Amino acid sequence: MTGRLLWQTAAGPLPPHTRLVVSFPSGRLLLIDPRRFATFRVRAEAPSAALIENPLEGLPAGRLREIARTRRLPVKNFLMDQRLIAGIGNIYACEILHGRGTWFCPSCQG
Repeated sequence: MTGRLLWQTAAGPLPPHTRLVVSFPSGRLLLIDPRRFATFRVRAEAPSAALIENPLEGLPAGRLREIARTRRLPVKNFLMDQRLIAGIGNIYACEILHGRGTWFCPSCQG
């Protein structure tokens, strides 16, 4: 739907809207996607091997509460801040807020 791959042989500044960088000895592969619709899949020969760690694994609820206590932003924006919790986008944030019976998200109502 959108997005493109770009091969760079020399390290330099990343182009705008770079969403993924895969480094190789001879250069790097960039995924550039201004609209954030592109997807990237990694296929492994051994399906039992975990390729990407679960970002929430080992994050106790108390630590999450401490992080949230220092922020002054809406709950949905907190959930979607990738610097704090990786992997929660708009749809998942709406589902989390709806599933908890909270309506902190006007765009989730409907």
